[in-house]
Amino acid sequence: MLRTSRELRAVLEGTYPFDEDGELLPPERRCTMLASNANFDLPIQCRGFVMASAALDGSPQIVQISYTAADQTGSHPRKLPPIEGVQRTTGTRPAAVGAQRAHELLEWYTDDYDADLVWMSLDHYTSPKFSVKQFAEPRGSGGIYGPIARGLLEDAIESLGLEVGAAESRAYVNYLTSDVFGEYARDFFGSVALGQAAWAMVDTGDTPAAVNLASTKWIVDNVRTALDMRDVIIEAEFSATGSSGEEEDYAYWPGPYAPEGAPTMTDEEQEAFLKHITTFVHKTNADAIAYEVGSKHAAKAGETFAIDVGKLKATQPALRGLMGRRIPYAGHGGTGFRWEPNLIGPVFKRNINTQHLYAGTMSQVKWIDRYRDAIENREKDAIGRGRKIAEVQAAAESAMEILKECQCWQKGPEFRNILAGVKAKEVVFTDSAAKE
Repeated sequence: MLRTSRELRAVLEGTYPFDEDGELLPPERRCTMLASNANFDLPIQCRGFVMASAALDGSPQIVQISYTAADQTGSHPRKLPPIEGVQRTTGTRPAAVGAQRAHELLEWYTDDYDADLVWMSLDHYTSPKFSVKQFAEPRGSGGIYGPIARGLLEDAIESLGLEVGAAESRAYVNYLTSDVFGEYARDFFGSVALGQAAWAMVDTGDTPAAVNLASTKWIVDNVRTALDMRDVIIEAEFSATGSSGEEEDYAYWPGPYAPEGAPTMTDEEQEAFLKHITTFVHKTNADAIAYEVGSKHAAKAGETFAIDVGKLKATQPALRGLMGRRIPYAGHGGTGFRWEPNLIGPVFKRNINTQHLYAGTMSQVKWIDRYRDAIENREKDAIGRGRKIAEVQAAAESAMEILKECQCWQKGPEFRNILAGVKAKEVVFTDSAAKE
């Protein structure tokens, strides 16, 4: 069966990588969780990832379902156009249906292979794009109620010490109250409720700082109160990770971990960053955080990025000191991480997508190269299940490779010891007429 968010919270604290002085524990006492993205169509990669976790003594792993993958699995007509003459008739939101189906699929596979250390995550539920021009005028009223949106924004602007002009302020309110933001929020809430994932990501990091804080706080509060889902781990994005090929200068935290010759942050920039990120986490009450550390999404072949270990070492203990609990760092663009021992632990969750996609696609390229003549001759052995089995095995092997890099390979006994002390959630009935 899939593990729960309550159990993942126990893992967060049980694998904290720093000692009381903020120094990293010895390498053998640290590990990073592999978070493998399963793409549409889900069964192949999900089966392979679960097999990797089930092998031998077991290895912990998070299997992630992105917003797009959930939409496609739920038959969203724009994300997965039907053939002519067919239309989607399911009444429930596609993303929510997709998240529910992904959960059921992973439940089946974890049962099939007795994989007892697998968690499900909702990854990159990305909010609509924002620009002042686009939202200069109201665009519907299906989002956050206007007075609440204004109050959230005023508090965010004051908390972060921002200077926002009148035109920007109007655009911020129009964005949060808009129909498109409301549709996004309902997709997230529906996916969290039906998907029952242990971890869920609010991806608003590409919006202006005030909008990011205001929208994240509103979403987290509603998951906790309106949905009454207090255990699910909500990840927020303080700042967005770029993509391979984008020309962006990144300034590293100064010190021994900064690459030679690379730009570094000034003392004022370091102080401002720590003030803003601690304020953001405190105000939103997010459980996990993503921020820029020099990585990029969709790394090309042979492309790696030097990760800002200095920023991780400064930020993660500061967040724990403020919140009284671990606020794990989620590493986006994990395929391109230039992996080194100092990243094991400070990066709690290393997201991998591109490497798994590459492994699966190359298994099919090799299959076609080997059996092209037989495929064209319609020989069953060449066009049957063997091709799909090869892709499942490629997904499993790709996951096992990263599990070993992250030092979680065969850590099953240690994780089961952590989880042994987790108590089942007690159900309290407030209605005297309710029966168990």
